[in-house]
Amino acid sequence: MNQEKKMYYFFSGEGNHGHWESRYCTLPQAHRIANKLRANGDRWCSIWEEHSSLRDDWLVLYQIGTGEVRELSVYDITRA
Repeated sequence: MNQEKKMYYFFSGEGNHGHWESRYCTLPQAHRIANKLRANGDRWCSIWEEHSSLRDDWLVLYQIGTGEVRELSVYDITRA
């Protein structure tokens, strides 16, 4: 199991509305954080990892599990 700490991104919310958070943690910790977000009122939560950086203020993220890729502005992410 991967115990390396790195930045993980969480997209969580309810219905069609969601928000992004980032946390520096291990993958097992990321799964626990996602479960906690779901338990605290968010009905869904996905875990994302950085794939590459487009510019200083844009990231390319991929979703763990599905491999979906998404571009995201760093200004849309809340640091927890």
